[in-house]
Amino acid sequence: MSATDNISIARVSEQAASVLGSTQAADEWLAEPALALGGRCPTDLLTTAAGLKEVSDLLVRMEFGVYI
Repeated sequence: MSATDNISIARVSEQAASVLGSTQAADEWLAEPALALGGRCPTDLLTTAAGLKEVSDLLVRMEFGVYI
């Protein structure tokens, strides 16, 4: 993983904390399977650029109440 990936992971973690209200809630959410991610854990997707985008996009949908 490159330094750029670490920055992206940090940004997604910060985004999750913002959307979910706390770092603890974000950490728990990132570690649990998500239906909207096909039952995959968000942390499992943070290893690729496409996965980072998928998790970030889901967090945006969650923030605005769009689950389609």
